[in-house]
Parts: sequence; structure tokens; C-alpha cells
Amino acid sequence: MSLSDSPLCTFSSLAPSLLLEKFWVQQWQGEDKLSKPYRFTLRLATKNSLLNDESLLGERGVLTFFEELAAPHTYHGVVTEVAYLDSDAIYHYYQVILEPRVTKLRHFYFSEIWLDKSLPELIRDVLLLADLKVEGPGLSGAPVDAYDFDIRIPLKDIALTQAPFTCQFEESSFAFLSRLLEYFGIYYFFEQGAQGEALVFCGDRQYQPQTPSVLTYRRQDSELEVGQGLAVVRSFERKLVQQVAQIHLQDFSASKADVQLHCSASVAAASLAADAPLEQHQQLAQSAGFIGVRGVYGEHFGSTEAGQWLATRRAQAIGCRHREFHGAGRAGQVRAGYPVLLAGHPRLLLNTTYHVIEVSHQGYQPLPGLGQGGEMAANVATRFVALPVDVQFRPACTTPKPWVQGLLSAIVEGDEHSDMPLLNEHGCYKVSFPFIRGSKNATRGSAWVRMATPSSGSGHGMNFPLLKGAEVLVSFLGGDPDRPVIVGSVPNSANPNRVNERNVTQSGLSTPGGHVLAMEDRPAGKMMLMSTPTGSAFSLGQGAVKGAHLRTNDHMQFASTSYQHEVPGVYKMTVTGGVPPAPIA
Repeated sequence: MSLSDSPLCTFSSLAPSLLLEKFWVQQWQGEDKLSKPYRFTLRLATKNSLLNDESLLGERGVLTFFEELAAPHTYHGVVTEVAYLDSDAIYHYYQVILEPRVTKLRHFYFSEIWLDKSLPELIRDVLLLADLKVEGPGLSGAPVDAYDFDIRIPLKDIALTQAPFTCQFEESSFAFLSRLLEYFGIYYFFEQGAQGEALVFCGDRQYQPQTPSVLTYRRQDSELEVGQGLAVVRSFERKLVQQVAQIHLQDFSASKADVQLHCSASVAAASLAADAPLEQHQQLAQSAGFIGVRGVYGEHFGSTEAGQWLATRRAQAIGCRHREFHGAGRAGQVRAGYPVLLAGHPRLLLNTTYHVIEVSHQGYQPLPGLGQGGEMAANVATRFVALPVDVQFRPACTTPKPWVQGLLSAIVEGDEHSDMPLLNEHGCYKVSFPFIRGSKNATRGSAWVRMATPSSGSGHGMNFPLLKGAEVLVSFLGGDPDRPVIVGSVPNSANPNRVNERNVTQSGLSTPGGHVLAMEDRPAGKMMLMSTPTGSAFSLGQGAVKGAHLRTNDHMQFASTSYQHEVPGVYKMTVTGGVPPAPIA
């Protein structure tokens, strides 16, 4: 078979200057995985010796697989790489890589902050960078025209993805989105429409496609022609993996400091269907296929409900891979995220429905005009990995989360009409980070951030409120960019240090209102001064008045239960018998 007959695979460029250009696909290889962008490497041939290969790069393209008894199967995408290979008497050869539009997010690398956003809101914000703007019908399933993405996450789950502070830190927008989806256990697959591919975010298997493609099993020793239209599986293997038995998550929440956040989930239970009978759960939990415990601290959850929700998802991410089915044959319609129905297998229990999580396509077809002598025969091959259709898939947390090293500077935010900072009922501050893109309204640069102090507690502690505009150093608990803590304030050019080269012997503290507690350590004038901006002062030591000096511009009053005044050797007066004075208002 050659391309002069019915082609097995075609490619068309949608670049404006190449709409009429004829390409032949000689060879292809690609992978399509659940929660991963598909990637196809194509060897193309063209008779145009003047083809401008730069006009391919970054433009849309369509890859199509053909089978006799099925509709064409397309992969839309963007050409992300182009290479000129070689030529012969008839053709010029190029290698191109086709990927979905969402991979454009790899080229947006920066830091950013979002406040009070749920996962769907973050998805919408990030996808705008890749020009993915049109949203599908979501859970309603209402018929709509072409869309770029769709969010199918249960409402009860969306509430648990709401976060007061989410930070993208020195990472690509694609990595940021990937790790968020993995953290919340949300996965994605692609729908292929006439206008292009649509990215579908899924929170439960009930929102995946439900109509399976039929795959017919044929033994390795049976004959099979490439040209026949039946989707055929030549091998189908079952793989079992021993796994950890329990997931145990622990965390600490400053807003619920008295609550022990310890949550567990069974991996064995996660490897079964949600409606599996209790006896099956008990039998599997006691089997040798599950052993041990995986404990994780610091998954960043603030309630037992959220922790249990996350623990279940971590267990599902492991348990769903306990029982895998690996198939190989010729089935171009197999896609990640879609169901398949196996038929004709001699082991009858295997003739059932599965959800595909990984698939690879590869093939070769001779080019017209080159003859058959030096070319291989046409061949296509499909390999896939599938799970039982009633087992919930979850993505593993494989995308690294940025680790914030050391300290970062931030500026204390405050009311736009005063210098006062904004503190909440817990004494937390709003700060703005200089690494965020563009400008944000006041108080929108961060969530409420705690400040570390030398002493803190219920009804006591050391507290010196920071003013609007103060520079603070922020650390991140465990290096997590979503968990900032103020560890101190530092002077800068706008807020210089009160102690400098002119008064290096002075120690103490002062408030913005003018209250001072100062200590002078000069050998010739050691003293301590406490003063207020209203004209009252008390000094001890070698000050203007040596000894002790109390001065005020207003009324002076003393109150005590007893009193003694003495000038040794000269004068002494003692007064006793008083009652305790009233507390100072």
C-alpha cells in the first residue's frame, strides 16, 4: 500500500500561506496520555523545493488517521518544532512536532499572585495566555458551538479548591497549572472537533466520554492485513503492582491551631470501584498486594474535611495503577480519556470496558513514485494502557512545586488614605511582593500574612505594628510559595535606620508617634531615657540631670499604699497605712 491508494495518515497545515500546500506523511510516532499534552513527531514529504519551513512553525496543523470501517480520527494542534532533513529526486523531507495549543503556556515564565481564587478561576486566568478563551458547557452538557476548553468539576469539589493565597513562583504557566491540577486530583483529556482541539478538565470519571470503541482481539499467530478496517488488538496483558496500603496526611493550620489535622485513606479501597461490595474491600485490604504506610506532612490543608478529600485523591492516584491492562495492535481511534470495549478474548473476564489512560501511535507508509523496492511495507501500530472503567483515575503529583529559598522582600500595604497598616483580627498584615507582574490595587498583593515576633501568646506578647510602606522580609514555611510568614522588617532608602554612624552607642526603640525608650552606652554619659511626645520624660544615669530626672509639662501624680523618702544621714520620712490605689485608666 502507498499514498497513491487510500492513505493511512495525512497532515495539513493551517498556516495562511500553506493552505494549498501538499504534504505526504511518510512516518509518524506519537503519545497521548491522560493529563499530558499529546506530542506527535511526523516525517513529512513535499515536492516544493522552495517551501518556507519557517511558515510552519507556531501555526496550526491537523493530523488525521484513516481506517476503512471508521470515521477519520484527527489530532489538531500547533507545530512547535520544524527541521529540514534531506531530499531525493522527488521529495524534500521535514520533521515536524505537533502539540496542542495549551503547550504555549511553557513559554510564559514568571511569578504571580492570586487571591481568593478557586481552581476553575485559576484555570480560566492561565488559559488566556494561550489564547484559549471560549469555555464549553461544563456539567450541564448543553450543546454548544466550538469551544477551547471545558471544566467538568463537581461543585462540591470546587468549594474545596478555594484558596486565599496562590503563588506562581519562577515557573512556567504550564508547570503552574499542571501542579495545581495534580494537587487537587483534577485531570484532563482532549476532544477533537472540526475547529480544533478542546481541553477538558475532569473531576470525576462520570464526566468522561462513555461510548466505547470496540477492539477485537486476534492472537499473535493469526493473519491480519494492514488494510482491513477492523480495530484489532494482538496482545492484551494484565499487570498487577504491589502498593502502599495507606496514605496518611498531616498538617498544621494557624487559623485552627487547636485542631489535629490527621487524615488517612486506603489505597486498596481506591483501587476498586466506588460501589464495590464490602467483602471485596475487606479481602483486598488484607491481601499481600498492599503493605505499609506513606505519610506526608505539609500538604497545606486547613480542615479535616479538606485533608480527607486530599488523602482520598492521593490514594486514588496510587490505587488506580494497581491493576493495569496493556494492549497492542492496530487501532487508530484509541485515545487517552476515552473508553474501549474488548471483544473476542479467550479469557472471557477480559471482554469488558476499559478507560484508556495512555496510548502511542506509530506507523509508516510508502510515498507515491518511489517504488516498492527500497521502501518498507505500510505498517501501523498502537499500544495503550487502560484501567477498569469503574476505577477512578487521578494524576500523580509529579510536577515539582517551586521551593522558595531564603527570604524575599515585600512592602506592607495599608489604607490608601492613611499611613496605618491593615491588620485583621489575628494581627496579620497585607503585603505586596515586588516580583508580581504589573500593578495591583492596594491590599490585592497578598493574603493576610502572619508576622513572627520574639514572644506571642493569648493576651501577652511583644508587638510593634508596622506602618504602611515598611519593607519586610518574608520566609515561606517549608519553602512553599503558598505559605508566607513575615520574619522581620528592615530599613531601606525610604525608611532609613534611626541608628547609624552618628549614634552607634545608642540602643532602644521608638514608635511612629514619638514615644522613645533609649539607652546611651557612651563611657562618659551612660543613661536611659523614656519620653513621650507630649512633653513628659524620665531619665536615669548621666543625663542633663545626673541621677534620676522626672519631668512633665502637665500634672504629676503619685499613688501607693506606702511611701518612704530618704537622704541618708540627713533626712528620712516614712508614710504607711494606705489603701491600694485605683488602677491607672
